[in-house]
Amino acid sequence: MFRDYRCVLLADCAGEPIGSELPRSNHEASVLTIQTVLGWVSDSERFESALQARHSVAAAIDLSQL
Repeated sequence: MFRDYRCVLLADCAGEPIGSELPRSNHEASVLTIQTVLGWVSDSERFESALQARHSVAAAIDLSQL
């Protein structure tokens, strides 16, 4: 973040080891802080879909250049 990197947190791939059994945990606060200050928050399914779409676009561009 201090080097102007925009971070992506996959919220369903991060956990809260303490207090996870409580109705509200530090995980929610951490996700909100990261989303507000440090970068983007997504989930693994959307992230994987975006990577696959990018791969498909790159493959289509490579084929069109032949």
